[in-house]
Amino acid sequence: MQQQCSEKSDAFSYLSGFLGALLGAAVGAVPWFLVSTFLELYSSWLGLVVGICAFFGYKLLKGAKNKGYAITVIIICSVLMIYVSEFCSYWVVLSQDPEWIAEAEAESFSVGSYVFWSLVYPDNLLEILKSSVIGMLLGVAGVCCMLKNVIRYCSAVTLQTAQPGQGCGTDQYSANPYGANPYGTDAAPGDSSDGSIYTAVPETPQTDNGTAAEAQPGNAESGGDDAPQGGQ
Repeated sequence: MQQQCSEKSDAFSYLSGFLGALLGAAVGAVPWFLVSTFLELYSSWLGLVVGICAFFGYKLLKGAKNKGYAITVIIICSVLMIYVSEFCSYWVVLSQDPEWIAEAEAESFSVGSYVFWSLVYPDNLLEILKSSVIGMLLGVAGVCCMLKNVIRYCSAVTLQTAQPGQGCGTDQYSANPYGANPYGTDAAPGDSSDGSIYTAVPETPQTDNGTAAEAQPGNAESGGDDAPQGGQ
């Protein structure tokens, strides 16, 4: 059961890491989009921010602690979001251009859809790629700046303290760190003569009618010191 839990957790961490890196890169690409679109300034240096934010997104959503996977995913998400940001910048700028507006009206298209379908032509996509390639390289550089942090994150050991009854299965001791209980449900952790951590709880003597027997003075079977001695 514990192995199945571990496998499910590992599979989820790979997915969450990818989503975290993608969302982090998207947040980091916002400054790129704003500077490139509305300030019309050189924004490729902001690729560094995209790579750094992608790492923190990966870490925030507890991505898999696999160094190779983490670095690959962070770089891919950074490059992808830089390209998407540059594409959106082109789309917004051209949608406000009078010539493109006139062409859209002549073709009976809305300006937004006309610009979008024009940009997805292979030649235009290649042009956008060329304009963003420097930013992509800086995005990779941003990931390299965080490389020590990535290695430190992936090398960290997660300590989990399992509690009885909280395992994947329904067994009371399925998540017990002491192992299986060899004495049944009446056993308690402790030191036993056979080296086990469980000690069997002694049973209470029963009388014929089913009630617990009470020890009486003078009834000790072993004839100990508590038993009264006969007179001489």
